[in-house]
Amino acid sequence: MFTISQFLDFSTPIKLVEPVGVRGPIFALAISPSTKFLASGGEHGVALWSLRDYSCIAAPLTSGLRGPTSSIVWLEREIGETLVYGTALGWLACWRQNSMEFKELCAHRMGHGYKIAGLAADAGTCRIASAARDGSIHVWTFDAEERLISVFSIGLDRITPICIAFKDNTTKDIFVFGIYEER
Repeated sequence: MFTISQFLDFSTPIKLVEPVGVRGPIFALAISPSTKFLASGGEHGVALWSLRDYSCIAAPLTSGLRGPTSSIVWLEREIGETLVYGTALGWLACWRQNSMEFKELCAHRMGHGYKIAGLAADAGTCRIASAARDGSIHVWTFDAEERLISVFSIGLDRITPICIAFKDNTTKDIFVFGIYEER
């Protein structure tokens, strides 16, 4: 039986990115599909780094104004890479890459403002799935003006979602992983 530690040396960690100006815990990390960018989310919003030279990239000024970042996902689109993040206050926001800058496309507050616990992206259909702590599941896509529009939503009774994923099939089913909670 093989273990990954037989092939990789984990004894000496290598610091690649110094989180300058970032304080507190990091709740979410995601690498862009092109592997050019790293995004982290924490108490003070989203921070971005270039993985080419490990430099900080300026984030839109709205980062951090909508509460702590709880989840992040990237979506590769024809017009550039899109970062989608959810917050502990129920906001879902999208940024698009424009050269080495990112601009906010849209922001949408979900339902009653419960924490967005999980996000998933399907590049083939440009859809985003979100799971909130109130049991709501949403699937989104972008309209011609690059705003999020709802494709599907449902509320789950007695389950608190903590993770969501698209199933790779023609119907684009979603998996929802959660914890049982008596309501």
